[in-house]
Amino acid sequence: MTILPKESEVDATVVNLNVNDDFLEKGCDVVASVQTSSICCCSLSCAGLFPLQYMTDGVLLREDSDLEKYRFVVMDEAHEQSLSTNVLFGILKNVVARRCDFKLIVTAATLTAQKFSNFFGSVPIFHIPGRTFPVQILYSKTPCEDYVEAAEKQAMMIRITSAPGGILILMIGQDEIEATCYALSERMEQLIETKKEARKLLILPIYSQLPAELQAKIFQKAEDGARKCIIATNIARHL
Repeated sequence: MTILPKESEVDATVVNLNVNDDFLEKGCDVVASVQTSSICCCSLSCAGLFPLQYMTDGVLLREDSDLEKYRFVVMDEAHEQSLSTNVLFGILKNVVARRCDFKLIVTAATLTAQKFSNFFGSVPIFHIPGRTFPVQILYSKTPCEDYVEAAEKQAMMIRITSAPGGILILMIGQDEIEATCYALSERMEQLIETKKEARKLLILPIYSQLPAELQAKIFQKAEDGARKCIIATNIARHL
């Protein structure tokens, strides 16, 4: 089995869903599951292929010290180091030394690749070119005094004028997220009361302290005619 630890439940779920979609497009019979608990564990298997399992760093740290259930571990975005990943690297270094059947793949930004290579005994480095996508950046013409209010107004403008698609608003913390959700909800209620034609806006907050069952709502498909608006901390940076 191949294990892919991720830093957060959201990261594990996003990657799991993306891989699931890729296999389904190729006509592969895929089975994926997501636990609705404080510890996320997403598994994926396909007939004739090696099973994959996505989980948070914390779940992997609870496994036995030799990781006997797994033959491959992929440490993705290793340059985004945390306490959990640093502890995992120490454990994985020992596992690599003890088990000849165990393989470890570390993906990292180019600037840190040599550091990880040296840590594991000057192992080979493979360079894989990244992909870029066109991004349009639009700046406000005037300074923003209240970024919560500005985010609410911009989201309402996008809801009316832009092509179909979701909206992602990144905020600093829970207080700002809840304030933005409240402002958007109030604005939508005003439009409904005045009977103005309003495309439905599905307002979804997400932050680390939010219960897992509420976090999972961001992965639900919006109904026809509705636009999803996710207000999040950097926990949703990979959406």
